[in-house]
Amino acid sequence: MLKKSFYLILITALGLGFLLYGCGGKTGEEPNDKITEAVKLNISDPFEMKLNPKEDIDWYKVDVNKQGYLRVSAADVPENINPEASFANYNEWEEDNEVYLRKNIKLPAAAAVFKKGTYYVKIEDDYHDKASSQSFPIKIDFVEEMDKFEPNNVPEEAKTIKDNDVIEIAVYPDKDQNWFKMKVKEQGYIAVKAKGVPEEITPEVKFAEYDEWADPKVKTLRNWDKIPAACFIPKKGEYYLCFKDDYDDNMSPETFDIKINFIAEIDKYESNDKFTEAKLLERGKVIKPAIYPRKDKDYFRFILKENKKVKFVARNNSSDITPEVKIYRIKEDNPEELTDVSSWKKCPAEFELELDQGYYLLLHDDYNDKASEETFEFKME
Repeated sequence: MLKKSFYLILITALGLGFLLYGCGGKTGEEPNDKITEAVKLNISDPFEMKLNPKEDIDWYKVDVNKQGYLRVSAADVPENINPEASFANYNEWEEDNEVYLRKNIKLPAAAAVFKKGTYYVKIEDDYHDKASSQSFPIKIDFVEEMDKFEPNNVPEEAKTIKDNDVIEIAVYPDKDQNWFKMKVKEQGYIAVKAKGVPEEITPEVKFAEYDEWADPKVKTLRNWDKIPAACFIPKKGEYYLCFKDDYDDNMSPETFDIKINFIAEIDKYESNDKFTEAKLLERGKVIKPAIYPRKDKDYFRFILKENKKVKFVARNNSSDITPEVKIYRIKEDNPEELTDVSSWKKCPAEFELELDQGYYLLLHDDYNDKASEETFEFKME
């Protein structure tokens, strides 16, 4: 009788062990499909887990004692599954206890944590349609804060900088954004350069204005542009800059330097980036515009009173740029739009136009990919 009971207990124990081992999660610690069932882990201690059966979700939790980042990595993942990580806080007073910091990030994955506390990590297959009985090692590490300006991921957290500042930043984790703000005293340009950039990162910058009472709050002056970059600043005020990786898909814990400069206005005809701001051109008069920054557009207007033939000549322009012009006229059925009169022509450029008609000329670099802070001579003959 005792022998029979022993075998019964042994079989029951083996069956239970098989059941636990066959399910997902840290071996022997299911269920952990809910945040309230999260398994407590120590930072940097590797553990084995499975995603089995399909739609299996495994929650874990770790304690951190200061600002930094949580990073989840895995090795020897079974070929038929694609694990993702989500990072969250736990709110016991809400029906939905999960307050997500980041969701559904392919491994390796990272998320910023800005204070001491307990943080939760959810691991699941990307589409919940795959499973594997094979376990694989996974680890949750803590990465020390390397960017002294964090948190500054939104305009409301923008850190103040000034002319000639060199700031040291990091793009970490992926999709990280770094917002800054600076005041300028007059019309001109904010120019940005970078050095020591990690190979993984291609930094871009956006220039904007911010008004907490406006909708939308952020007004973009110049959208994402690879560094080095610059932006025309139309007047005295406070302006915002945001830095990120070009495709938001790379990250690096290594910092790099960004230098910010204010450049006083070099082109007395600015602002003339819109045809409604076009400045008057007179035949025979030499002007000195600049094509700065990249993609700069300079509109001018003119009327021919005699001689239908006209020629536009550029001289002493920087070797970095190739001045090119195009002629427009106001649309007859819509005075708020222009219609083409000519195709693009590199300077010197000749046209035959009508007399006593209002025309608009657009001057730019031929491929819009070059710029120069130097002015050059430009004349309508």
